[in-house]
Amino acid sequence: LADPGRPLSALEVLDPEERELLTGSWAGVKVPGAGEGSLVGRFEEQVARVPERTALVDGERRISYAELNTSANRLARHLAEQGLGR
Repeated sequence: LADPGRPLSALEVLDPEERELLTGSWAGVKVPGAGEGSLVGRFEEQVARVPERTALVDGERRISYAELNTSANRLARHLAEQGLGR
């Protein structure tokens, strides 16, 4: 990022079409179970369900849920070793 000190809330993660879907046509749609569980728990459930399915796309590179989970766990261990999250 050009400005590493920029707050996460200021990052644009949706393109205009995605934003319109979420704030317009999909607004108010109820999804069973959508508000249940933690983000980490829901992610781990998804990893267990479909580990090889694409979780992220970065240009030409596709990252599976299993790969993303491995990277996230590696980062979490590193941060814990540095004393973060205690």
